[in-house]
Amino acid sequence: REVHEKAIIACGLHVSQGSLIWDAYKEFEGALLSMMASSGSEELEKNYADQKKKVENIHRRKLRQPLLGLEQAYSEYREFVEDVCDPNVTSDYNKAKQKLKARETLEANLVKDENSMDHYQEYINFELKEKDPTRIQIIFERATTVHCLESAIWSQYLTYLDSTLKISTVSLPVYERAIRNVPWSVEIWCDYIRSLERYEQPHTEVLSVFEQALAAGFGEPAAYLELWLCFIDYRRRRTIWSKDITESMSDLRTVFERANVHLGKCRGDPDFEVSKYCANLEADQFGVMENARKLWADITAAQPFKASVWMEYIQLEKTFGDKKHLRKAFQRALEKVYDDPELLVKSFIQFEREEGSLEAFEHCKKLCRIKMEKVGANKAKHDSKKSDEDQSRFDKIEKKKEKDKQYRRDKRQQTAADKKAVNGNTQEEKGTERFPMFRKPNVPEQAGDVPKKNIAPPPGFTGKKPVAPPPGFNENMKRTIAPPPGFKEPLPKKQ
Repeated sequence: REVHEKAIIACGLHVSQGSLIWDAYKEFEGALLSMMASSGSEELEKNYADQKKKVENIHRRKLRQPLLGLEQAYSEYREFVEDVCDPNVTSDYNKAKQKLKARETLEANLVKDENSMDHYQEYINFELKEKDPTRIQIIFERATTVHCLESAIWSQYLTYLDSTLKISTVSLPVYERAIRNVPWSVEIWCDYIRSLERYEQPHTEVLSVFEQALAAGFGEPAAYLELWLCFIDYRRRRTIWSKDITESMSDLRTVFERANVHLGKCRGDPDFEVSKYCANLEADQFGVMENARKLWADITAAQPFKASVWMEYIQLEKTFGDKKHLRKAFQRALEKVYDDPELLVKSFIQFEREEGSLEAFEHCKKLCRIKMEKVGANKAKHDSKKSDEDQSRFDKIEKKKEKDKQYRRDKRQQTAADKKAVNGNTQEEKGTERFPMFRKPNVPEQAGDVPKKNIAPPPGFTGKKPVAPPPGFNENMKRTIAPPPGFKEPLPKKQ
């Protein structure tokens, strides 16, 4: 009975196959009922009535669910209670039929297209609108069973569990199944770590999951960056901040060092996000600005020409540093930056307006002017070089076009000459006469010394015989034919 109840919870709401579980449960309880005596002692009669009540209760529970074969289940219930139906059961049955009718088309689509992912998504959207948590969970379970290697459906399922149900005993087992099926999805690993923190699981378990994620073998180096940032966030939230360095603060620094080493090997942090994160914490939470400056010195050495990188460092100095280091940062940036110097110049001048003396402001203006002159000269040189390259490319294209025109012109002339040579009658040998296009064939003449041959007539040939005219023929008579009736002679033409 306990196993059947677990099965009912797991898949008893499956629209197309849930009836199998209910029927098995009903047969089990029915078999127990058939082995009991319906009469005898009072205790036997009581046991029989209780067992019969259990079987009837299974019928009632089944008729509340929109399952295929619902009409047959209702007929079996009526037969079991001998047509003495409870009105509440009939009402539940009618409601279940309406729910089933709304889902029949969706179930048919799944069967028709062999469990298509698009049809599952349509089914999920429908259940999300209905807002029945148990039915939403069962359709997600069906989808992840068929499409267990689709990370998108796992992420959607887990997001629903974390945002709506928020039950650790439900969410965490699903996370374990998800990372077993799609271990390449760094998003699911990060959500798993955050869920363990949300449900206040032991630190050792969080650390174990993080180590498993590092060993999962992601295809992209950027995935390791996302994983490290997630774990650093978790360790930062666990850190106990104090003026003195605590154990958790020391552990956080160790995590940053380990992250930089690992990401440096796999080249997963080209923009130094972990180092910037660490520098901000060193300046803000640890209160050690020198450590932050060392980190930023490495960052600006690796990316010296980006104005955005220098502006981030300048903002850090402006927030947690002092004027001396801030002015030095502006001057160093002004020497290096070429991609967006206008932004840097504007910020430097504004700083000297607010904080500097007259001499400092004039020196700033001088440095900015020199910088902009260099930038303008380099830009003019670059534009000139680009213009020359464009002109050279244009000349090459024009030359190639002209060459192609001359080639096509020569080709047409050669083709025309060949056609003319083919159509005309070229002389075959030197000194021969050219003939017109059409030549009348010459009949060979017989040589004069060849004697004429007289051919004898065939036997019985008597020569030419005159043919007599028919009787009544008069050669001198003029032949006239009478004109048809109504015929008039035409008038003679005027001269």
